[in-house]
Amino acid sequence: MLDAIAKIDLIAFNFINHHLACRILDFTMILMSDRKLWIPIIFGGMIFLVVFGGKRGILTAVAIIIAVSISDLTAAKFLKPLIGRLRPCFSLDVRLVLGCGGRFSFPSNHAANSAAIAMALFTFYKKSLRFTVPLAIIVGFSRIYLGVHYPSDVLGGFAVGAAIGYATSWVIKQIFAKNADHNRKNTVP
Repeated sequence: MLDAIAKIDLIAFNFINHHLACRILDFTMILMSDRKLWIPIIFGGMIFLVVFGGKRGILTAVAIIIAVSISDLTAAKFLKPLIGRLRPCFSLDVRLVLGCGGRFSFPSNHAANSAAIAMALFTFYKKSLRFTVPLAIIVGFSRIYLGVHYPSDVLGGFAVGAAIGYATSWVIKQIFAKNADHNRKNTVP
């Protein structure tokens, strides 16, 4: 079973990395993977949430910060060294559009962090899924296209990030609900 999954993973990787190659996608996928693009957009979005979103916006921004911090550390410092899967650019003949990055590939931090953001936003703003999921998928796809992750690295990153994003948001909602309930009980009528 694992051999079949590994074979499908390799076939999908080769198709995306080699057969879809073109200059327009090179430029687009580099852009979609570029932290210099996403970090200001994410921080701008969180500032917008804090300024215009009231308590829900503040809680969402806090959830995003915590979820991405946990997701990034879990993927980069715990899972990647534990699993030790080499990036395809270290172990295969790949079409490398950018540099290879760190040594290990599973799970993809880009995928984990984008899924953590998408899930944190979703738990507070249900309609956000319409744009966060497609963006997360494009970011994940870009990592495969650029030759630095296998499809299973991206799927694993999505699973890790979504779980952490949901759990973080759930805990924050529970804490806020308890505090709101406590404040209601202590308010003099």
